[in-house]
Amino acid sequence: MTPASVAAAFAVAVVLIVVAFLVLATYNAVIDLRLRIDKAWSNIDVALKQRFDQLPNLVEAVRGVMAWEQDVLTELAAARAAYSPAAAIPIRRRHRRRPRRRSAPSSPSSSVTRRSCRPATSWRSRRRSSGSRA
Repeated sequence: MTPASVAAAFAVAVVLIVVAFLVLATYNAVIDLRLRIDKAWSNIDVALKQRFDQLPNLVEAVRGVMAWEQDVLTELAAARAAYSPAAAIPIRRRHRRRPRRRSAPSSPSSSVTRRSCRPATSWRSRRRSSGSRA
């Protein structure tokens, strides 16, 4: 064999190897895509089955809420029917607010107010006394 025919045979072998590699890689990619498509469709089937299984629960929940709303609307209609604008409005007693106690409780048996549990100085007065500026 001459060197030219050996080089030609080598070149043909390299081309055949490259083509075989491309065919094999393409085939593997096609198989991988087919498996991913099958997995996606099975995920869709699972989601649809879960939705189908949850429909009766949803219908029962809606029926319960509808019954409750019907009761509320019936009571509201009865209250509106009983309302008469000419009736007198009852006068409510206004509660006067008692002033807060500033001193500590006089006896240990009396209730301790929230204010008496606080420290004598606030955080602002402590910051001012320490020399730092706010």
